[in-house]
Amino acid sequence: MAVAKPTLPDDMTTGDMALLTTQVKTIDVDQLYIGTGSYASADISTKFADKTVLATELSTNLEKLGLLAEKAFKPDSKVEKVKTKHYSFETKRTNIFEATINGISQDKKTFLEGISRDGTQVTMVAVNKALSQALIVNGLTWSVAWSGEDGGLWSMVLTAEHNGTTEDIFIIKHNIPDAA
Repeated sequence: MAVAKPTLPDDMTTGDMALLTTQVKTIDVDQLYIGTGSYASADISTKFADKTVLATELSTNLEKLGLLAEKAFKPDSKVEKVKTKHYSFETKRTNIFEATINGISQDKKTFLEGISRDGTQVTMVAVNKALSQALIVNGLTWSVAWSGEDGGLWSMVLTAEHNGTTEDIFIIKHNIPDAA
């Protein structure tokens, strides 16, 4: 079979593919907010429509957690394989998300450890100071581990796994306008 250009989904263009590569390279977020539960697709398009609506969402439904570390998010994806004596079969795809946060108070550390222990579904929203970029990790259960303490503030590593597609789980909003 000869190599051919892939067929994109109906709602996607080749320009979307080019835009995706520039977004991944240039997204620059540093403040992390969390909320319990998850966003529906319609919520994301309305609550991240412009900077004013986003600022309201951050102050109303989310809690500011802290600042992301220099290399904050580490998404990873791998396929597990079932191996027999002569063959290996792909079984499921596991997507692992990891966030490192600096400057967590003792109270926030206790809170994060509690939601980790309870298995609470959490949505994380990371934004830049200008609110022009947002990274949404939607509705996952996170495990929490602290990695250090300095002057009463903790560094925390939050990790979540998701099996399946990441379409409504890992969302990038780029060039959020001032007003709709």
